[in-house]
Amino acid sequence: MEKRIESIENVSADALPHTRLPAEYLKVVADLVEKHFKETLVQLRTDRPTLKVKAEGRMYQDEITLAVSLVQTKTLASPTVNASADFDPQASSPTAQDLLNHLLDAIGQTWETLLDLKKPARIEQLFSGSLSAMENVPFTWSAIEIGKRRVFVLLDTTNPDIDRLTEEWLKENDPDFRKEVQRADEEVLEKINRGISGADSQLGEAKAAKDKGKLH
Repeated sequence: MEKRIESIENVSADALPHTRLPAEYLKVVADLVEKHFKETLVQLRTDRPTLKVKAEGRMYQDEITLAVSLVQTKTLASPTVNASADFDPQASSPTAQDLLNHLLDAIGQTWETLLDLKKPARIEQLFSGSLSAMENVPFTWSAIEIGKRRVFVLLDTTNPDIDRLTEEWLKENDPDFRKEVQRADEEVLEKINRGISGADSQLGEAKAAKDKGKLH
């Protein structure tokens, strides 16, 4: 997953101090998107039976990212809508919970415009990996307003499974990468972890929204 704010030069985004959002929360996000787009996904799976919804998210010292991908077995490129918002763990407002709400809404709105079954050619482009041929889509981080706050969205072909495996392999096999991770300022990581309480609180709200079949 790409980090929007590049605060450390020449360091992989994976090596920047971060905490992954709770796995349970990410599962609820994926389930929520699945339920919200149920009819559309049923149609898409007619030709793509292995299609799955997957969510990924990270909390950095100055940013929260959330992404939802449509992944297929044996297919590397996966259309992914990424969302990002500036984050200050020490600020009383907006909380991590507030920002996650906005990111989820932004992702939902973006998928609404992309998954238009009345435009089959556009759907084919989306899953072919030829995103450059598409028009009016956010190929670079693009600002939109959600709940009177500015968030950013980006469409790419990031495969969350490959991203995760790559990071794990680098930690195990690349000494330089491992040193970069270990060099992360403990104080920064502590600030990040404080924000996780907001993500945990958001889990309850996401579950409630899931029961109603709404993104938020």
